[in-house]
Amino acid sequence: MSKVYHCLGCNERSCKNRFGRRNPRSGMINNGGKKVYNHNQSVLSSEFQKLIARSLAAKEVNSCMGRVVAAPTAGATGILPGVLVTLQDIHDLEDIKILEGLLVAAGIALIIKNKASLAGVVGGCQAETGSAAAMASGAIVYCLNGPVDQIFNAMNYHT
Repeated sequence: MSKVYHCLGCNERSCKNRFGRRNPRSGMINNGGKKVYNHNQSVLSSEFQKLIARSLAAKEVNSCMGRVVAAPTAGATGILPGVLVTLQDIHDLEDIKILEGLLVAAGIALIIKNKASLAGVVGGCQAETGSAAAMASGAIVYCLNGPVDQIFNAMNYHT
């Protein structure tokens, strides 16, 4: 469990307070997370705006060769941490609940890996981002005390 807790801390640090600290050599990322976070108009809600900003921030840390937890792959780095960090903030969830949600997400990844593929090289970008969305969906339902059948329904919507 200590390794999972370390992953949670790494994910949280990559999502929060990382805006504008690094710039990749390619110049392709120009602090998108910071721009979304600080934008004065939100498309859906301020919570959704934070989720997108945090996901972008984690992706930017990855692009700058920073430390992230690839969940499930480096191509989908920001999705799961952005969702879980924002979920924890919105619902004031304990760390242990988020850790358990990460374990549920890992279980979903194992199902996908055994039935299809997580790899972009095999299934395209949709395999990576779709897998991450399925993992995040299942983790959300678990963290909000949904029953197992709802976890599977949330996961199946994306796979």
